[in-house]
Amino acid sequence: QEDSLDHSFSTMTMSISGTNLYEAARLGGGSSIIESLQSQLKLREGEIAQLQMEIASLERSRTVMAEELVRLTNQNDEMESKVKEIPKLK
Repeated sequence: QEDSLDHSFSTMTMSISGTNLYEAARLGGGSSIIESLQSQLKLREGEIAQLQMEIASLERSRTVMAEELVRLTNQNDEMESKVKEIPKLK
């Protein structure tokens, strides 16, 4: 994750006319850069919150599906044992 942050940061520094963030801030664009970074941070935090909710939802679905799989496996075992009894009953 640090690599992606480093990449994002270096991409941002490259996008400021080949100067680094310090020089851009020194030249008077500091507040706009900080606002841009804060805006990006809020977007990322929103994405993280949304992904965490999606993870929780998928985990609930996985739990429900696992329970359904157990129920259907047990039902299948019962049916197989009943099918084996059919010739005996005939």
